[in-house]
Amino acid sequence: MQEKHVRWREFLPLIIILFIAAVAMILCDRPLARGDGLAYFIWLDSIAGDGDMDLSNQAQIFAHLNDYQIQWNEQTHKYISVFPYGSALLLAPAYWLGSLMDRIGWFSVNPEYFINHQGRPLPYSLFPMFAINIYALGAIVLAYLCARMYVPALPAAVSALFLFLGTPMLYYSSIEPFFSHVSATFLVSLTIYLILKWEENPRLLLAIVAGIAGGMATLTRWQVALTILPFIFLFLRRRAWLDLTLFAIGLCMIVWHIFYSWEWMFGRPFIEILYTENKLAHVLK
Repeated sequence: MQEKHVRWREFLPLIIILFIAAVAMILCDRPLARGDGLAYFIWLDSIAGDGDMDLSNQAQIFAHLNDYQIQWNEQTHKYISVFPYGSALLLAPAYWLGSLMDRIGWFSVNPEYFINHQGRPLPYSLFPMFAINIYALGAIVLAYLCARMYVPALPAAVSALFLFLGTPMLYYSSIEPFFSHVSATFLVSLTIYLILKWEENPRLLLAIVAGIAGGMATLTRWQVALTILPFIFLFLRRRAWLDLTLFAIGLCMIVWHIFYSWEWMFGRPFIEILYTENKLAHVLK
């Protein structure tokens, strides 16, 4: 009985910070795709709604909102987007649930407003927003578990909460939930957790799953590769050649699609992205 009480007290700090984070997100939640978030929402509409990556349909549906989110490539004669699409894979189930709720007629709140501002009625953005809230809580749990490997429960929970409240995580998990930041943070946190578990107890399954998680993180935000790739040196330092091979296989199982999609969208497997003050442009060289 006393052992169960000790376990409950150990997880109490985690429960408290998850409650604080959930309340903070609920108070700030805004289920509306706009700006760059609209570009990610367009990918979600294509991948989860149409079941493909052809943005021709979305170019028509979101025509009244499209400033830079979808562009026409004269070289490939395709509608393209310079925004990553990995987060759409994570949010697809929530989109399907929103689509079902819309057909049933539930959560039909001011549909004209939402169609005018994001191209789709409220349920299509409401449930993916809830999914982002869950991924944010998942990132907090993973941060806690990583810290818990080195410090007691209370400082681990405090550090995980500060990582949420002291960074733009709260903003991107509620006010701008359709940006890819939270999805990428969750996947990077998952990769780091798996790597730490592998270092604690090297197992081949952990190595390949960590590679897959890192690949998904890279698919969600390309620059995250700079965080994932250095893990290769950890395997090299341990001379874990088979584990390194499996990690690389898991990574490549996902990452190859980035270059494949660039090839058919931009006509080249490698592109250069330029950011200006208010616009995002691509340069094909």
